[in-house]
Amino acid sequence: MYANKPSILGDILEIIINFPGADSPIMVKGKVLRTKELKKIGGYEIAVQFVDTSKEVFELMQKQIDRSMSLAKGIRRKK
Repeated sequence: MYANKPSILGDILEIIINFPGADSPIMVKGKVLRTKELKKIGGYEIAVQFVDTSKEVFELMQKQIDRSMSLAKGIRRKK
């Protein structure tokens, strides 16, 4: 995940994930595991661990990731 501001290790963030082609965004919580400043391009790369995520939301995220990966593979093949 990328952000304009750094986060403190252990903070719990509310994250909105917009998957291409999805009907609506997915809202989850993530615990900050690592923050790295991106000096060349600005901003911060933040690694999070999803917390308090229901099985249904996790399965929906997995479905959207699989769908996005399939779309990306199709785009690469067309070139």
